[in-house]
Amino acid sequence: MADGLAFEDVGVRSETGGKCVGQQQLHKRIIAHFDMDCFYAQVEMVQNTRLRELPLGIQQKNIIVTCNYPARARGVRKLQRLTAAFEACPDLVIRDGSNLTRYREASENILDYFKGFTPLVERLGLDEFFLDITNQVNHSSGSSEFEQQISLSEDEGFSPHLYRGLKLTLTETQTGRKSHVPARTKEVEHCRCGCYEKLQTASHLAQKIRTELFRKLGYTASAGISTSKLMAKLCGEVHKPNQQTTMLPAYTPDFLSALRVRKLPGCGYASSKKLHDLGIIYVTELRELSKQKLISVLGESIGSRLYMICRGQDDSEVRPREKEKTMSEEDSFLGSNNVVDVESRISRLLLGLIKRIDRRFQKHGELPSLLRLTIRDRVAAKKNEQKSGYFGGRSSKQTGVQISLFHPEETKREEKAIEILMQLFFKLVPRSLHFHLTLLNVAVGRFQPFGGAYGKQTGIKSFFYRDEGEKCKKPDYKRSSEGHHEITKRKASSETLVYFAHKRGRAELRINEEGTMTRPVAAKEDSDKHLSVYSDEKGKVEGGDFPASFGHGDNEETPVTAKDIDDLFDL
Repeated sequence: MADGLAFEDVGVRSETGGKCVGQQQLHKRIIAHFDMDCFYAQVEMVQNTRLRELPLGIQQKNIIVTCNYPARARGVRKLQRLTAAFEACPDLVIRDGSNLTRYREASENILDYFKGFTPLVERLGLDEFFLDITNQVNHSSGSSEFEQQISLSEDEGFSPHLYRGLKLTLTETQTGRKSHVPARTKEVEHCRCGCYEKLQTASHLAQKIRTELFRKLGYTASAGISTSKLMAKLCGEVHKPNQQTTMLPAYTPDFLSALRVRKLPGCGYASSKKLHDLGIIYVTELRELSKQKLISVLGESIGSRLYMICRGQDDSEVRPREKEKTMSEEDSFLGSNNVVDVESRISRLLLGLIKRIDRRFQKHGELPSLLRLTIRDRVAAKKNEQKSGYFGGRSSKQTGVQISLFHPEETKREEKAIEILMQLFFKLVPRSLHFHLTLLNVAVGRFQPFGGAYGKQTGIKSFFYRDEGEKCKKPDYKRSSEGHHEITKRKASSETLVYFAHKRGRAELRINEEGTMTRPVAAKEDSDKHLSVYSDEKGKVEGGDFPASFGHGDNEETPVTAKDIDDLFDL
């Protein structure tokens, strides 16, 4: 049984009349979704309050990426070209939004604020936040403060607004296409598991959170409140800006039916295009496909999830993440078709990324061990007959790097990183081929504590430590059935000793009797739960997921030998 839903035969009649309700869902979670209104523009307005009443646009390149509501009232739109924006609003005030530092800092401040209400906060991007307020609602239910607010509320005890099947139109941000939700005319049977009363309390709690957010930090937000992340996010779009909407489970099926599939979280461009090719445009049509058919078209992960959420079934938890798993810098442009320009653009992205890496290192003592390059090539997109042409055709390559590569004391880190990124570029676009790039993205990931795998060592010893920092026991010459972090030594041939080190998976070292690695080796697994190690014939690690350098202390040029490992573990 899923954590988010349980079932019970409650056998009661709804308040609005109708038939007896049999199998009822017990909604265990109360979720609030907060979406900061025109976030980049708000950050500028908080820093300069005189901008609040002026039409304000945030510019990146020649595009208005967002604008405040006075500007929207004058005809300015998100993702509008700068020239068109000035035609609509000649006195539009422009602020440069190419440097995201202040927006990231503002997002961190807002995240800290939300954590003051509940530790269960999940951030999406910079401006969206899921809060699991179940415990807070349970604690507040029956309190005099909220009971009084409920009794004084005009909207059936809910802090405005309560969705009651009204006719509305929702717009897709990416495409501008509209979904028209018709009015609900039939009588609904409300769930009697207790979520009705809890959502009443939650609506007032969300109102309080939004009010205090503006009072303390100066930001307004639109909110959605429901029993799942899916519906909290979607219903928050009904009343904007600086408003909120509560969605009762009884209205979920009809609300979803009229939406275009592109509105469903997790159904991106590629998935929606595949569904469109099958004639599937709306959620009500998506429901007609069997689960097996969806999986065959979209794959196990996406197909299974869409099969559930198109029916309003979402038991996903709010997952707090203290730190970003990846960091990236991106640049889109009209076109680049020569290597010198590409390298220059990559260099600029890398410099911005290194500043962020340095701040994270100062705060958490972590450095990345993975480097990735993503491009969008218009030529490749046309060759692949992608109708999106200019806007499609993303492709990526990544590689593991020494964790010391991005250390602040590494004087040649920019030079080395650019060399690696250009190698990745030529894997994506062979030197002999013509290209026309319209996007570059440089990303780093797999952050790990610097100074060995667990921040304690810098050489080979750090690899053989448990998660808790406990040194591995002497190996028993066989792999642990539980998959623990043990080392196995066995003869693979007359010339080679093989050592297996288990740590959330497997890594493999091949060392000959002379003490050097005679050939490149790899233990690859398509899973984040496994490690990968690559080595040249001198025993120096070239890349992979391996968290620390091979070698004696900080000397990475010194090869690791069989004797080193034997001495380390007294084999």
